[in-house]
Amino acid sequence: MKTTIKYILLICFLISKCIISFAQYHPILDNFIAIVSNEKIYLHWTITSGSTCNGMKVFRSTDTLNFTEIEDISGICGSTTTPVSYNYSDYAPIPNKTNYYRLELGVLGPSKYVSAEFIKPQNDNYLIRPNPVTESATLFFKNDLHDPYTFTLFNVSGNVVYAKDNIDSDSFSFNRAGIVNGIYFFTLGKNYNNQIRGKIIVK
Repeated sequence: MKTTIKYILLICFLISKCIISFAQYHPILDNFIAIVSNEKIYLHWTITSGSTCNGMKVFRSTDTLNFTEIEDISGICGSTTTPVSYNYSDYAPIPNKTNYYRLELGVLGPSKYVSAEFIKPQNDNYLIRPNPVTESATLFFKNDLHDPYTFTLFNVSGNVVYAKDNIDSDSFSFNRAGIVNGIYFFTLGKNYNNQIRGKIIVK
């Protein structure tokens, strides 16, 4: 298990940013983990030493009720003498949803599911959750090169009510403390000629 954790931390270090989720217990699994990064969801699991199964299948769902098979790994899995680890990459997770994954381990039945929320700004190049904002919100946008962005929030009169600069990740959170209910407009960009513009409702 310690080796697996070191492996996961190494992945996170190499890809700069990741979100990790762990599944619950299964009799023949040492671990079952989902890692979100670079618009993909990586699955990693280890079959405990001394356990085997005949074939594995990977299933995905967005509601924990209706699962669809997305991968079939045939052949004998696991080993009678050592732990065996497996990896699978979902290159097309459902965007802006929580993706739930579970394994079917031959006749040993399904595993508990592991979940991973995949955020991908689409038509407007940004996504705000939640919007309307009641307490706080997170703005997601594309920033693969980690350039420094500036976020500026204006009221309907054009006055600045909030600003934050040097945002070098692809998301940031802000609190509406001190901002009265109403409709607001924002700009997000590296300079005045290349800006994302949008609307936020505070209530």
